[in-house]
Amino acid sequence: YIKRLRITLVDIQSKNNLVINKDLSGGFGTSSNYGNNFFSKILIRAKKNSVKIPIMMFGYLAKIFQENCHEVELLTTNKIANSDLYIIYSSLIEHNSEIKFAKRIKKETNAKVCFVGPFATFKPDIFLKYADFIIAGEPEQVCMKITNDWLPQGLVFAKKIEDLDTLPYPNWNPFDINSFCYSHYLNSDNVFTTMLTSRGCPYSCSYYCPYPGFQGKKYRTRSVSNVLDEIEYLVTDYNVEGILFRDPIYSLD
Repeated sequence: YIKRLRITLVDIQSKNNLVINKDLSGGFGTSSNYGNNFFSKILIRAKKNSVKIPIMMFGYLAKIFQENCHEVELLTTNKIANSDLYIIYSSLIEHNSEIKFAKRIKKETNAKVCFVGPFATFKPDIFLKYADFIIAGEPEQVCMKITNDWLPQGLVFAKKIEDLDTLPYPNWNPFDINSFCYSHYLNSDNVFTTMLTSRGCPYSCSYYCPYPGFQGKKYRTRSVSNVLDEIEYLVTDYNVEGILFRDPIYSLD
């Protein structure tokens, strides 16, 4: 018998006056600030209501933990949950808030803290002091091995997923999928989410682009049947009407 872990995926956003999407800009995140006057506040509210994209990595991890019989939830506030393991998504734009929350977890609970994401991959020294472990790179293979009897320690370099068809489809149940929106192309009442059909980018924009360092330069694709099956899964299980493909370089093939 393997004891189930209570795992909390953390996506906190402290800056209420900004429009924040952590999964954009290669996973470093974007924030939009239009100022503090009356019209700026209208723009901020409009942007918040028109573009809200989930952290796709968390969708995959939620499914992996579910398949391994762990309890999993998503946390988007600064409220401490009753959890054994907190997995905090690291972003360039909110890393100070993410570290502050990790310090609270260590002070107020006995839970373990993990950081994932491109920013912690490139700058692990910023986070190591406040974490029990950091997963650098694609975290899925490491998270598949997590049990009550085994957790990583320190800085762990994850292997790339060579066969993307072996990944399960993301579990969006812990998320408020009805809050996802991309109103540039869809009405706000359309159920919408994101998908990946490939990972990696073979080009050499390494000085500013996080994709080659995080996902690698080897271009990996899912099979057509695997992609179509996920689309059917999204329509059947979540009534999805619109999909945004988030591949690093969707048009390469």
